[in-house]
Amino acid sequence: MPFVKRNRVRIHYEVEGQGLPVVFLPGLGGTVQMWNLIGGSGALPDRRLILIDPRGHGRSDKPTDRKAHRIEEYRDDVLAVLDTEHVSKAVLWGISDGSKIGCAFADAYPDRVTALIDHDGIEGEDLCEDPSRHERLDAAQQERTDRGWLLRSMSAFEAYTISPALLNEFRGEDLEMVALELEEWTHWKGALSVLPRLKLPILMLLNGGREKDEIARLRISTAGRAELQVIPGTGHLRICFELQLTIPLIRDFLSRVQPEA
Repeated sequence: MPFVKRNRVRIHYEVEGQGLPVVFLPGLGGTVQMWNLIGGSGALPDRRLILIDPRGHGRSDKPTDRKAHRIEEYRDDVLAVLDTEHVSKAVLWGISDGSKIGCAFADAYPDRVTALIDHDGIEGEDLCEDPSRHERLDAAQQERTDRGWLLRSMSAFEAYTISPALLNEFRGEDLEMVALELEEWTHWKGALSVLPRLKLPILMLLNGGREKDEIARLRISTAGRAELQVIPGTGHLRICFELQLTIPLIRDFLSRVQPEA
């Protein structure tokens, strides 16, 4: 069970498979364990998957200092894992909030990234701006007073039933760590401002409920360089929790950005 320690915080990660490296970054409250629960095991048999428990979640340490939850810390934890595994360059695949970590990493360390996969994690506005900022701050306060409020609200809004095993995994996470991630990431401007600076291949997987104006903003922010794939009949939860809907697109993308695998 490998760990890497950075600034007194231990980060847990796991490695599976052989081939060119792909780093999997789970979303808010997500863990390595969720990889199997959403159908990830065996999904990319020809790749070396590096699965990371973000700080505050899973088997990683849970720092209580607020600034320890700035996105720059999550970003540099990924760098520490890559250095420990002697990986010079990798594809970063982020689900939901994990996509934001991927964008922050690619912006800071462009020479360490082959390509990005955004799994419905980049919105049409930046995190430091309203309404995103207030939505995250409000969600943090709601979570502190009503555990699981955010997941229940999304499930009800999308009329999507989360599997009991996955729901239990989320319920087992530290409530304060979830709230701190929601709050402290609003100090980062956001992925939409980062995207124009990224000159690498990007696959954006978007749920079917995205507004046309938002999709247009994402296209403009990447100057048309990103491949945008809208998955009909999905909301945010379904596109994130049912990998069979997107794995064929991901495999095709990887075959083109890592053709020698």
